[in-house]
Order: sequence, then C-alpha cells, then structure tokens
Amino acid sequence: MKPPFPANVGVYGCPSTVNNVESIAVAPQIMRRGAEWFAGIGRANNTGTKVFCISGHVNKPCNVEEAMGIPLRELIEKHAGGVRGGWTICLPSFPAAHRCR
Repeated sequence: MKPPFPANVGVYGCPSTVNNVESIAVAPQIMRRGAEWFAGIGRANNTGTKVFCISGHVNKPCNVEEAMGIPLRELIEKHAGGVRGGWTICLPSFPAAHRCR
C-alpha cells in the first residue's frame, strides 16, 4: 500500500505542494532572465540544469550544477578530475535516480 500523494492529501489532511530545493534555488534566475534563457541551457528535450553529487572513486568528489543531458563521462572528467586509476578499471555505474527492485 502506498501513502497518498501529497498534492491530494498532505499535512493535516489538506493538499500540500511539494517543491524541491533545485526548483526553488533557480526560480529567481528564471524570473530575472526569462524562461527562454533557462530553456536554452542543456540539450533538445532535456533543458535546464541539475545538481549532481559526484562521489566514490573519483579524484575530486564534489557537488556541481550542470546542464541537463551532459554525458556522465564528461561530467566526471570536467568536475571531478576523472576516475581514480583511470576509466579502464571503472565498473558500470547507475545514477541514483534509477532504482532497482
């Protein structure tokens, strides 16, 4: 059994709006520069930015905001200094957004 969706039944049984920090943090920039500016970041059908937490066997673990649609290898090379020991020892990785059951 799943809990009710917060937009339908939230705190005290009333509908609640759920926002994430990424959406709230970028809202002032979108208001200042316009939706077209934000939509121009990233790739076709995958626009805007995303906060990535890069950790594990990388040279410089970090949190970074980058354009949506950036390839994983480019993201790690550009911001984390690559994989410790090189890419040949790297096992397949799954972004945390994917869940296995």
